[in-house]
Amino acid sequence: MCYERIKNGGIPACVEACPAEARTFGTREELIEEAKRRINENPETYYPHIFGLKESGGTSVLYLADRPMQKLGIKVNLP
Repeated sequence: MCYERIKNGGIPACVEACPAEARTFGTREELIEEAKRRINENPETYYPHIFGLKESGGTSVLYLADRPMQKLGIKVNLP
């Protein structure tokens, strides 16, 4: 379903439908820049860490949160 959307120059349906813009889509470089922008422009909203940037060698999904991930119950000491 989303493969066809992306193949035709669109974005995944979940990204398009997300009212809070919590989901984004792009190249890894674009997503890293967007994450940095959000953290810099909203320091009261985001904890200054992009989870997934370096964890496990860098993942294909990046997360921002208002507190450290381990305080949300997420394992952070990944190989």
